[in-house]
Amino acid sequence: MKAPKSAATGHLLNAANALSPARGRARPIDAAAVTEVALRIVDEEDLGALTMRRLAQELGVAIATVYSATGGKEDILNSLVEQILAEVPIVDVGSVPWDEGIVAVFTAVHEVFLAHPAVAHLALLRRVTGPTALRTQETILRLLRAGGLDSAAVGRAYATLTSYVMGFTMLRISRMHDSPGGPSFSAGTFPEAAAFAPVLAEETSTAGFQRALRHLVDSFA
Repeated sequence: MKAPKSAATGHLLNAANALSPARGRARPIDAAAVTEVALRIVDEEDLGALTMRRLAQELGVAIATVYSATGGKEDILNSLVEQILAEVPIVDVGSVPWDEGIVAVFTAVHEVFLAHPAVAHLALLRRVTGPTALRTQETILRLLRAGGLDSAAVGRAYATLTSYVMGFTMLRISRMHDSPGGPSFSAGTFPEAAAFAPVLAEETSTAGFQRALRHLVDSFA
């Protein structure tokens, strides 16, 4: 025979039930909530940790609810790139010199990807055409046009600059976990490599990134 519930226990159970979703009814979530959790997972772990099952567990919903809110895994991956590109400030093309605007936009993209390495890898492997990505692309193209470049030159400049930015970003990401002392090799056996290590460290800094970026932009002027 079960012991009778006390009045206090009954009140606590009633309150808990009131706060919990009704059995068989999905907890309401939207795509933004899913993207927020997905970004936290890939920032703290990696892209391999991001599964629909994991998202459902983190959000406390059924897997079907995650699909219903987002459309599927591909949509979530695209939304991750969109989410971090939203951190890139909007540059008013008419209010800044075109070359300074280019450096500002690409530096912001570089810094955002450095802060989210897993998403940087993702952006490198797929073409994202969401509204935020297209807004960034539109700003860059308009800045290049403002520099007096014709269509062919705009195409060359855009391809060159984006390749440089993504390549440099991935280079820095690959060195994030290097030991503070730099690469381990015999300075006696590889004297040039040993002498070059401090120079490379400086050139793969944000300052080095901007110097080379400015050089590229000036080459298209």
